[in-house]
Amino acid sequence: MADANTLITGLVALVEDAAGDSISTASKAKIALYTGVLGSALNAVLPEISSKIDWAALESALTTGLTGIDTAYKGVEAAIAQASVTEVATHA
Repeated sequence: MADANTLITGLVALVEDAAGDSISTASKAKIALYTGVLGSALNAVLPEISSKIDWAALESALTTGLTGIDTAYKGVEAAIAQASVTEVATHA
C-alpha cells in the first residue's frame, strides 16, 4: 500500500492541475505544509487502521459488487440491442 504522503501528494497535484495558475504562492506553501503534517499523521495511524480491516472480506465484497455491476451492465447492453432490433423491425 502506498504511504499517505504519496496519496496526498497525488491529490494535491490533481487540485493544482485543475486550478492552474489561480493558486497563489502563499496558498501553495500552505498546501505543502498541510500535506506534510497530514501525511505524517496518517502514516502514524494507517498501520493500526489496516490491522483492523478484514481485507479478505473486503475483497470478497468488492468482487461480488463488481460482478453484480458487470451483470447489470450486460443486461442493459442486451436490452438496448434488443430495443434496436425491435425498432428496426418495426420501421422496416
